[in-house]
Amino acid sequence: MLFLLDGPSATGKSTLLRQLLRACPQLTFCRRLTTRAPRPGDGEDYDFVGIEEFRSRQAAGELALSRDFEFGMSYGLPRRPVDEALAAGRSVLALVDLGTAPQARRIWPDCVTILLCAPLSELERRLRERGGHSPEQIAERLGNAAAVLASAPEYDYVVVNRPPGPERALNLLRWIVQTTAPTG
Repeated sequence: MLFLLDGPSATGKSTLLRQLLRACPQLTFCRRLTTRAPRPGDGEDYDFVGIEEFRSRQAAGELALSRDFEFGMSYGLPRRPVDEALAAGRSVLALVDLGTAPQARRIWPDCVTILLCAPLSELERRLRERGGHSPEQIAERLGNAAAVLASAPEYDYVVVNRPPGPERALNLLRWIVQTTAPTG
C-alpha cells in the first residue's frame, strides 16, 4: 500500500512523518528530491540536488511526480524506490508536493492520498517563525495553501494539524495506516 502525504508548507508534514514512522515501523519511507537549500533538521526527508541534476532526472523520467514553485524551488518524488518497495510487498509512505497527490493516481491507482492542513493563520505564523522566507515567498505559499485546500475533496483523507500539538493529527494518521494497510 502506498500512502502519499500532501499539504501546504508549514502544516507539520516533516514532524508528523517522523512520528508516524516511529509509530508504524512497517512503513518504508521514500525521500523526495529538492533543489532548495537544506533547513535544520530536514536532511532525513530529502535528497538535495542542484537544478541541473533535478532537470536531468526529470527528463530521464526518474521522477514520478514533480512541481516547480515560483521562487526557484523544485521538488520531485523518485519513482524507482517507491516501485521497488511496493514490489517487495512493503507499505510505503512518501511526502508529495503540494497538489501532486491527485496526479499520483495515474501512476499508482490504489494509493491512499492524505491532505494535511492547518488554518491559514496558523500556517502564516509558522512560516514567519521558521524564518528564511521572503514576504513574497510566504504570500506564494499561503496562496498555494488556499488553492490546495479547495481541492480537498480529491483526497482520500483530510487531517487537520492545529495547536496545541500534533497528537490528534498523529493519531488520525496512525489510524489511517493501521486500518488501510494490508496485514501480513
